[in-house]
Formats: sequence, C-alpha cells, structure tokens
Amino acid sequence: MSRTTMKGSAKIFGIAMRESFIAMVPYTFLTSISLLIVQALSYSGFELGMLNTASFRYVSSVLHQFFPLAILLSISYHLSKRFNINHIVFILLSFAIFITIEALLQTDQTILLVFNGQLSFLNVLIPITSLILLVTVSRNVGLYSVFDQHVDNSFKFFIPATLTYFISVLVYVFVLSLFSSEVPSIFSNWITISEPVLFFIRNLISHLIWFIGIHGSMTFDTLTNDAYLSNLAFSNMDLSYKAFYDLFVIYGGSGASLSLILAILIGGEGKNSRGIAKLALPFSLFNINEIVIYGLPIVFNRTLLLPFLMVPMINMVIAYGVLNIFVITIVDTSIPWTTPIFINAYLMTGGNALAISLQLFLLLLGIIIYLPFVKRYTQAQSIDYQRTRLTKGLELTSLLQGKEGIALIEAKNEVIETNHEIEKVISLINSGTLMLYFQPKIDSQTHQCVGFEALLRLKKNDGLVVSPYFLVSLETAGLAAIIDLWVARELKDHLITFANMGFYPSISMNLHPDTIANDATIREISHLLENENVQFEIIERAVLEDTKAKDNLIWLQRS
Repeated sequence: MSRTTMKGSAKIFGIAMRESFIAMVPYTFLTSISLLIVQALSYSGFELGMLNTASFRYVSSVLHQFFPLAILLSISYHLSKRFNINHIVFILLSFAIFITIEALLQTDQTILLVFNGQLSFLNVLIPITSLILLVTVSRNVGLYSVFDQHVDNSFKFFIPATLTYFISVLVYVFVLSLFSSEVPSIFSNWITISEPVLFFIRNLISHLIWFIGIHGSMTFDTLTNDAYLSNLAFSNMDLSYKAFYDLFVIYGGSGASLSLILAILIGGEGKNSRGIAKLALPFSLFNINEIVIYGLPIVFNRTLLLPFLMVPMINMVIAYGVLNIFVITIVDTSIPWTTPIFINAYLMTGGNALAISLQLFLLLLGIIIYLPFVKRYTQAQSIDYQRTRLTKGLELTSLLQGKEGIALIEAKNEVIETNHEIEKVISLINSGTLMLYFQPKIDSQTHQCVGFEALLRLKKNDGLVVSPYFLVSLETAGLAAIIDLWVARELKDHLITFANMGFYPSISMNLHPDTIANDATIREISHLLENENVQFEIIERAVLEDTKAKDNLIWLQRS
C-alpha cells in the first residue's frame, strides 16, 4: 500500500470513528437522564408502582451495561459505510465476535465480563481488527459469482467473514487468557511503590483513554488492582483517593468538563459547540459528561486534547498540595459521585469554607486554561468566522452569503477535519498573494491566439507560484463565491490596464455553481464586467442542479 493510500485510509478511519462516537449522543443522553431520575427519586422518596428508585436504578444499570454493545454497533456501521462494506454483514460479524467472546469469558470466573463494563476496550477494538482482517482476507479469498446480483451482494463476504470470525475469536480468547493472568500482577507492583504516583498515572492514562472514546477510569481500574482508591489519601484527614478525585479533580466529569462547558458558553463562537454545551450543562452539574465527550466531541479532538489532560492534572496537584498543608475535617464520606460541585464539598466537610473556596478557585482556573483552546476550536468550526477571515484577507468589503458546505452541516466529525484544513488554507492565502495568470487559447487550425483564460494562482512568501490546490476545500465550505468575486474584481483591474495599452482581449473566467446560485454575487460580478469581452465557464467539479442557479445563468447570458 502506498503512503498516499495509507494516509487516505487513515483519514477515512478517523472520520468514521468520530462519526461513530457522535452518533452515540442520543444514547448517552438517555443514560444520563436515567441517572438523574434515580437521583431525583432517591432524594424525594417518591414511589408509585414501577416508578421507584430501585426500578430506575436497575434501568440505569442495564443501559450502562449495554453501552459497550451500542458503541460496537455504531463503530461497525460507520466503518462499513466509510470503507464500502455491506453494513449488515459487518455489523453482524462484529456483533457475533463480541457476543462469542463474552459467552466464552463467562465460563472463566477469573475474567471480568464485558457487559459489566469491564474490558470495555473490546467494543472499540473488535470492529477495528475485524475491518483490517476482513479487508485483508477479502483480497485473497472470495466467493465466485454464481448467484444473481442481489444474492451476490449478500454472499460475497461469506467466506472472508467466516474466516475473520474464527481467527478473531481464537486470537482474542488466547490473548485475553494471557492478559488476565499477567497484567494484574504487573500493575499491583505499582501500588507497593507509591499510591500517590499510581493515582497520578491513573488520572493521566484514563484521560488519554477517553480520547479514543473508551471509558478511561473504568478501563484503567479493570487492568489494575484499584483497592487503593478506598485508602486514605492524606494522613491527617479521613479523605480517600476516590473521594478526593470526585471532590477536587473532575467536577463535571473527566477532564473537569464543567470548566470546559462554561468556557464554551463564555468564549465559544460556534452555534453547534454552544448548543452542545447548553445541552450538556445540566448533566455536567451532576458529573455526567458523556454528552460533551461524544457530542462536542472530545473523542479524537486534537485541539482540546491538551487542556483535557492539563486541567484535571493541575487540579489534582494544586488540591493535593493545599490539603497537605491545611487540614479539612470530613464529616460525611458517603456522598454520591453525582452530587453537584459546592454541594458535595458542603455536605462532605460540613460547610468548610476552604473546601468550597478551593473548588471555586479550581473551577475558575480550569475555565481560564480552557478558554484559548475553546476559542480556537469554536472559531475553526464556525464557517461565518472563516468567511470573515477570507473576505478581510482578500479585501472584499461585502460579507457574501454562502451556503454552508454539506459536510459542515450533516457530519460534525467532518467539520473538525475540514475546518482544520480550511483554517490552514485561509492562513496561507492571507500570508501570500493571490494573482491571475492568463493562459492563451490557441485555434487548432489557424494556430492563432484567439483569447485567454484567467487562472488563479498563489504566490507564496518564498516567491514560489503554485496552482490553487486549496479551491476544493474552500468550495466544500461554501466559500467559492468569495473567491469568484475576487477573481472578477482582479480581472476588471487587468482589463482597465489592457485598455489603456490599446489591448482588448477576449477572456474567460470560471464560475462555481454556488456562485451562480448566489443572487447578490452574480449580479455584482455582472455589474463589474459589464460591457467587457468576458465569457463565463462553469467548473466541472460540481453539477448545476439548483433552480436559482439555472435562473441566474439565463439572466447572466442575457445581461
């Protein structure tokens, strides 16, 4: 496989994974609602038939137990969609491998069950390894076409899928058998070295695991002997590592996501990001953060990874240092982890001012740390911001109404990747110099020059002139009209210069269908080039289907 092909496959894989986790938002919303109902019923004491605390606690538990399976199905679907594999075949293949391993592991009591939330990394690994294995096997083994087309579409993966199933099950069972017997003894040795060091490592690694969409602390605790979490973190107070973690490290959930959400509401500029933040806020108050992790998302988000790691680590270091100096009396150690910030400190310490003030300080510090990253991220996701940067960079005074690219509306995971590219492209344009080159049109019979085509070029700071390779990204983002308007204005200036020299050439320029569909833009271009010997060509990269575009094209021909 060539490097270009590998890079393209990696990009497609990243898009599919982000799609998978974003699609989980409705499910995480429901599981979050179930937790809040349990809390409300528990505090109120309300009982009415099946509407009672015990019943909803069981419902919440079942929803959480099936969360790994839901993620597996989502990843399987989106991977199959992106890599053009029969969706049902691949979903059922991943499901069969997952269920088989689950059933086999249940017979060995030394291995914890997947559906109990343990070994949660399998729900992500199984679809990925199944895809790699299925594609590899399919290249070498296939089913000859002996059926009609409809049957072939269902059966062409029969042999590769069967081989993938048996190979996967054998490998996973073998590896997990070794894994389960060796890993706990390895990690248990860490505890004898230093519990605070292991606690620090747990915090860091669990957040790194969250970045790939897997429940971080649950996965880490599965692979370690987590009994130390119930031990006292300080010799001078009755505060366990787990209570310390809930009280001062991750208010709002992993990544101290309450600080992240408030930073978005304070300094965020994108409607989508602010919408997710508003939706996630009430849940984050109860330390439930799956909505912001999967919906914003944090998963595979390079821009927010650094503060997502930094804030809880800084919280832990500062709080640990403060509590080693100042003693806080703990009056109640049974406060649930879903208790909101400030309330949990008040109940656990009997209203100690230092504990509440420390929480407030860390919350505000987290907001300050998140703000610059949030601003950069939300700006990159805002097409209005990118359009403004481009119009300012090209010195166009009018802010054109452009369509927001389909990819930027329908799939937020592609927003991340596309807007990173657009941000780099606009920065390149604004730091360089756009210019027009005039390519001669030669009559093949007379060999005479009969006109010119205006072509866009970019002169970089180092003097190198390159072709406009960036146009596709800008067109995808709905910014083609701005570029076309700039070309029209630049062409008008050249035509004036040519006329002063007594030169009146016939020149053609390209128009994107989005430009033609934009009434204001097409009329401004027409006004600029009125009475000039200019022809317009529609670029081949898009099909002209918009009714308004067709009407404007007819109007342009007549004007």
